[in-house]
Amino acid sequence: MTVKTFRKKPVDVEAVKFTGWSSAIEIQTWLPGTLFVPRGYEHHLRYKREYDRSNGNVYPETAPSFLVIASADGPARVDEGDWIIKDGETVSFCNTSTFTQTYEAV
Repeated sequence: MTVKTFRKKPVDVEAVKFTGWSSAIEIQTWLPGTLFVPRGYEHHLRYKREYDRSNGNVYPETAPSFLVIASADGPARVDEGDWIIKDGETVSFCNTSTFTQTYEAV
């Protein structure tokens, strides 16, 4: 038996960075079923720190907009600045730091 070293083949993916409302419109066209949650609006994927603990309301000034994307594990939150990656039928997302370490432009 001869042991050899192999390199994983590079895989081309499509990706887009979520930068706010204007990119959300393009993302919703590219990835149907994506939901845009505006700044300050109520949604079950909001973090606890985005709520006023005294009355339970969402802080309109500090609760940012985000996208909700269907994933294999259920609905997932994608914050502004995060990347959405589509590899065939699989959709994933990550922050900018992870994206730049993992992917390069073709």
